[in-house]
Amino acid sequence: MSARIFINYAREDAPHADSIYDFLKIHAHEPWMDRRDILPGEEFEYAIAAALKESDFFLSILSPRSVSKRGYLRKEMKLAAEAALRLLPGDLYFLPLVVEECEGPPELARFQRLELSDPQWTDRLLAAIDRGLKLRQGEA
Repeated sequence: MSARIFINYAREDAPHADSIYDFLKIHAHEPWMDRRDILPGEEFEYAIAAALKESDFFLSILSPRSVSKRGYLRKEMKLAAEAALRLLPGDLYFLPLVVEECEGPPELARFQRLELSDPQWTDRLLAAIDRGLKLRQGEA
């Protein structure tokens, strides 16, 4: 099963975002991030809103840089919170991935975080995606 995964990140964390994007692609998922998927000339706010609406998951890369940001990064989190309203309680949607220790943003405080320092973070991420897809299809 393939999942559409919106990647939310601070510009300073772009190397992490790129490697996670590539990892997800290799594992037959459809990651989405602005730098790779918005074409020149596209209206970025529209493209981001459309991608959020179509995404199965919202993966937020957390670091001291991202949690202290204002602006569009936070707006994406708020739009994702609105998108999550269409899901049932217990569905997996938010995937907070901590790449450097930090306090998480309030929008994601109630969700279990995944730590990049966990040697099994890749397995745990793929398991969460798989379970989330199964929950939506009534299989879990």
